[in-house]
Amino acid sequence: MQKIFTRMDRMKKWFAAILLLAVCSAATAFADGTRMTVVNCTSWVSLREKPDAASKRLTKVYLGETLEDCRPAENDFVACTYGDLQGYIKSDYLQQDRETADGFAELPELPACKDLKKVGETVLDASKGGYRVVAQRAWKDGHEELLAVCYDRNLKPLWTVDEVSPESAAELPATSAFFAGTADSPALIVFVSGKGFAAYTLGKEKRLRWTLETDAVGGGFFFYVREY
Repeated sequence: MQKIFTRMDRMKKWFAAILLLAVCSAATAFADGTRMTVVNCTSWVSLREKPDAASKRLTKVYLGETLEDCRPAENDFVACTYGDLQGYIKSDYLQQDRETADGFAELPELPACKDLKKVGETVLDASKGGYRVVAQRAWKDGHEELLAVCYDRNLKPLWTVDEVSPESAAELPATSAFFAGTADSPALIVFVSGKGFAAYTLGKEKRLRWTLETDAVGGGFFFYVREY
């Protein structure tokens, strides 16, 4: 009889250990502050004011976009931060990002695109507004060149921006690319030393929104804004 109780005690201990391990694994799989990506939708999901499907929609978050500071909430929702907004999204539409050694989320491998250079530095590779942009910096005849390619959610190349700095390449980078605008109207900003800034609307077709051109005259520095 004593042996039976001893075996039962051992089984209880094993069961408790397994249960604790399962709980810890679940907590590790989705801890507070996690970065997550929108999945399992055809186009976009709603970022809601409260963890309720009938709650007010704050904005649309498109397929492939990432959200910061995600944490479990009630009613199978996830509390998250999207730009300047804080709200809730159904957990069915979110997937935790896999992190690389550098701490950047892994993005799907791109199909071959003849426009992208095989050499050079990648300065932007991210998703915004349902589109993905990859920008690479290379050097051409002593000048720095920036090539940006905009892809749709199926990773089909839609349009490109190809700029070469008129100034000779120096130690400091002469080109850059980054996202700006609002969640409803995102834009790609391209900077080229000696030219200035240019804003392109993220969409199926290439559309220049505005430029901020620079010019040095008589020791002064002038800016010219042009809207398109």
